[in-house]
Amino acid sequence: MVDWSELRALAGRDLHEAREEDVETIVAAVRTLHEAGAWSELVELRELFAGVVAGQAVTVGTLGRLRDELEAAAIQAAGALADPGTQGRFHFDRGHFLHQVGFHQEAIDAFDEAARLHRRAGDAGSALRALHMTALCLRALGRHAAAERVVDAVIEQAGESAWRAHPRQVKAWLLTDRGDQAGAERLLREALELHRAGDAPDHGDMLADVQADLAELLAATGRLAEAREAFRESLELLDSRPEPFDRLRAQTVRKYAAMVSATGDQRAALELLIPEERRSAVYTDLLWKIELVLAAVYWRAGAPGLALLKVTLALGMRRRLGLRNAPLAVTAIRGVAGRAWRAVRRTGAGRPSRTG
Repeated sequence: MVDWSELRALAGRDLHEAREEDVETIVAAVRTLHEAGAWSELVELRELFAGVVAGQAVTVGTLGRLRDELEAAAIQAAGALADPGTQGRFHFDRGHFLHQVGFHQEAIDAFDEAARLHRRAGDAGSALRALHMTALCLRALGRHAAAERVVDAVIEQAGESAWRAHPRQVKAWLLTDRGDQAGAERLLREALELHRAGDAPDHGDMLADVQADLAELLAATGRLAEAREAFRESLELLDSRPEPFDRLRAQTVRKYAAMVSATGDQRAALELLIPEERRSAVYTDLLWKIELVLAAVYWRAGAPGLALLKVTLALGMRRRLGLRNAPLAVTAIRGVAGRAWRAVRRTGAGRPSRTG
């Protein structure tokens, strides 16, 4: 019904650089197999183009349409084949994609379904990984108490497996959110040691990710030399990958640039951020964070008009993602108030006169 030799040839190419008619060939194959109820072949096609379905940069145009149609058809096919393990994996990939592009509530629905299907298939480990991703989504939605309940359950169920580094990192973020920097640092250092001792295929990426989180925490607590070294190690790990991991690198650069800006070098911060802003255009949930850092950079550089523009862009992106802006404003006000109070304490302003 379809030309598998042509499809396999296309699977070996970078579809971002393919002709539109080549991508349409794959779309046509999806529709042909779906209409014929060729469920096994649809699953095979989805596996052949797994990178398209999981690719976080595939959101618009013909490739975006291919991704959406192939994902939906493959999930239906796995269900028709009564294969809960495969169907659960496809739902997990759907949730991961939705989380990465910022649609966190929809991602939670997909992860819940993935967990249910994996439990049905007897795969407790995969069900636990889906639950872990739910905690990330809850935090992204600002539902911190719910996220902490979920991640605590995940840590308890993970036991002594090396994978327990992942929920520890998320727990560290939640502790940072409520001001427990010491507890967060302890968990991040535990996660680093677990990743260093592990041999999972992605352990290098995870090391880089946790190093960046630790660097951000070190910068927030004033240990700038340690923070710079941790950022350097994170970026070196990412730059040593055989293929670029644009999203993770952009996250790391965003955090590094925020520290550079806070220490007074706005030119260097802009040189770091502007290339990442362009590369991150498809990652809306990351881009709004980059725009907020750029707003701070422009404000410190004496360009309030550009700062306001970046804030406006960031808030608009958050609204499109269904995120509430009020909690962000409260966090910003608390941050400004905290910095003002620390400045008062450093200068002694407002203290009673000794000579009274």
